[in-house]
Amino acid sequence: MAKEGLSGLPKNNIDWFVFIASVALVFLVCVPQAVYPVEGPMLLDRAFTYVTGEFGVVYVLMSVTTLGFLGYLRGRLLTCLTTALAE
Repeated sequence: MAKEGLSGLPKNNIDWFVFIASVALVFLVCVPQAVYPVEGPMLLDRAFTYVTGEFGVVYVLMSVTTLGFLGYLRGRLLTCLTTALAE
């Protein structure tokens, strides 16, 4: 039986699809930046301008909501760690 982590879930519980998709997305953004250091920032600027122009306020609200949710998760994690260490 797999050992349980602090959250009660098995330690080796990795969602490989999400992991590989995330790594691929990071490489898709970083490799062109390294290969084309002059054109890379211009491409990112065009992409950012397109996204903010098309989605406007929704883009900003979703960004703030995401940051708030990550802050909430951080607080929950710290609470779980503090509780687990106190036991």
